[in-house]
This record gives sequence, C-alpha cells and structure tokens, in this order.
Amino acid sequence: MSPIVRYMILCEDYSPDAFTPLKINIHGLLAQLRFASDQEFPLLYPELCVVLILTSCRGTGEVEIRCIEESSQRLLFSTPFRTIVFGNDPLELRSFCFRIQNCPIPGRGHMLIQFSYNKHVVSECPLIIR
Repeated sequence: MSPIVRYMILCEDYSPDAFTPLKINIHGLLAQLRFASDQEFPLLYPELCVVLILTSCRGTGEVEIRCIEESSQRLLFSTPFRTIVFGNDPLELRSFCFRIQNCPIPGRGHMLIQFSYNKHVVSECPLIIR
C-alpha cells in the first residue's frame, strides 16, 4: 500500500523547529521560478527542496523525487532511490525532505516534481518557469 501525501511543498530551504520535533519551518515557498527576460537557458538552479508529509505509511519502501518537463514528458533529473523504513503505525505523520542541488532548467514552461514510492508516482507538484 502506498503512503498518502498530506503535503508536498517545494521551497528554497527548510529547517526543523528547535522546540517542536514534528514542526518544519519552510523558507522561500516556490510555485514558480522567475528569470530575467534575457536569461539564457539551459541553466542550473542552485538548490530546490522538496518537503513531504506522509501518512498511512507501513513497512519499508523505496522513494525518489523526479522532475519531468510537462510538455515533452522528458525526465530532467531524479534523486537516487532512498530506502525508507516507515514503521507500522499508519496514523503517524512522517516527514521527509529532499535537498536537490544543481537542478537543470531547460527553459521556460511547466515542470512536474513527482514523488514516487516503489517506482509508482504517488503525488506531483507543478513548478512554473517564467
């Protein structure tokens, strides 16, 4: 059974709260990236963070983040598979954060950031490049 994605957040950075372990501070929430009109593509975006809050998690699974160019369905980048041990309490909320450096941006348009569990896409989040 796949986990349920309660939240999938794209941001520039995140940090755990010093006083509340289940609280995550989001810095630089991203729904789109804007570049100067004379910006040359392709380019490398320095760092993108994907924060996931999951529930209905059980057992062990392989997870990854993928980025797809929406118009062509071309894979732009993916993280290495990460084996996660979820435990056995499906009511527990679990947070996972992926920090992706040097993200290739081919040009203006729409990208889809996807979360996959055991090689199946569970959730995706659009990112607009302007």
